Amino acid sequence: MSRPRIISKEDAAQLAAQFRAGATLTQLQKRIHCNWFVFQKAILSQMTRYEYTKLVRRNVSLGGIETRFTKGHIPANKGIKGIHYSPSTEFKKGHLPAQHKHVGTIEIRNDKSGKQFRWIKISGILQGEHKWIPYARHLWLMSSRDIPPGHFVVHYDGDTLNDDLSNLRCVDRPGHLALQMQRDSRMRSRCIKANIKAQHRRKRKNLQLKALEKRQKIQLATEKQQVAEAMKLKAILEPTQQAWLCAGCGWTASDHLPPTFCPKCLGLSFEAVNIPVRKTGGFSSGQGLFEISDKLICSSIKNIPAPTG
Repeated sequence: MSRPRIISKEDAAQLAAQFRAGATLTQLQKRIHCNWFVFQKAILSQMTRYEYTKLVRRNVSLGGIETRFTKGHIPANKGIKGIHYSPSTEFKKGHLPAQHKHVGTIEIRNDKSGKQFRWIKISGILQGEHKWIPYARHLWLMSSRDIPPGHFVVHYDGDTLNDDLSNLRCVDRPGHLALQMQRDSRMRSRCIKANIKAQHRRKRKNLQLKALEKRQKIQLATEKQQVAEAMKLKAILEPTQQAWLCAGCGWTASDHLPPTFCPKCLGLSFEAVNIPVRKTGGFSSGQGLFEISDKLICSSIKNIPAPTG
């Protein structure tokens, strides 16, 4: 069914009457089968915008009043606690997930370098948090030995899975490095090479930063030079002349010397400014500005007396 693009005045008046009677805009639009713009235009042709807004707010406040909860309504689930729709498949109290691991569980994990270490779970959900620590550290603490701040437990022979208490040592970082160099004679040379590579990387990065700063300085200098050349070209194409600006009212005069007083506000403070020179025009009555013009120059040339002899 095609939607009418024009609504007659009689239909618009009827729609407005039904809208005032309590019909909603959606209901009226569905009855007449037209687009929203034409429908709203027809409604507003029969009432003011204030009345239209007031009726819309009334309909919003009364909308869905049949399905609202009335005062004193009793909910359907009042007095019912813990509805069980499928008790046979529900989790029971104290249920643990299938992947749950109890306290004391030991597992093997890989670190970033690929080495394998044993870890043990020392606390779980009953203690408030799940906490894992290396098994070697756990054995060291269980043997009534302390671990000072900045120290950690390592394996003396380098085998990370050999967690025998006689194979564990508590060392700091320098001690750990000395232990590694004792196990591997080429550890020192590898450390020196790694240090040289790190220095080269830092040096290369510093050179790149310096080159970037140099390019930025050159680009900034080039932009400044371009701006200066553009200003020079603008000064050539658009010449300016010196003028005096009154600090009180903004009145300007194009004399070479500052005037004694401002004829507009009788001020005595003036500031030197540069104003563009126009090729056409004369006296600017808005600001009291004298401007140079080709006509004035030509007239002054005509008044020059001819040379004699």
